[in-house]
Amino acid sequence: MGCSVTPLGKDTLDRPHPADPSLPSVLSHQAGAVVKQEGKPNDLIERIRKTSFFEPILDQLEVLMDPATFFGRSPEIVDEVLEFDVKPALEKYESAIGRIGDADLSV
Repeated sequence: MGCSVTPLGKDTLDRPHPADPSLPSVLSHQAGAVVKQEGKPNDLIERIRKTSFFEPILDQLEVLMDPATFFGRSPEIVDEVLEFDVKPALEKYESAIGRIGDADLSV
């Protein structure tokens, strides 16, 4: 079963869209097909910018795509898991692995 790719700027992206919750998925699949079938760069953001459905949020798009907004409570959750799960599990091995203390992590 083949997948058809809609080129940017063709009629399906130019005309107004009803409130269709599947549109982001459709655009994502189209952009993915371009990457996989044609070996071109992912153009999803360009597709979003050229689709009238997204006009109400275009001025917020850069902020919405900021990776920093996607990690949520991850740092706090990691600290909690280390404190309440990992450290207690390691305590019984403390004499074998040495003193358990804080580690400095640099990425």
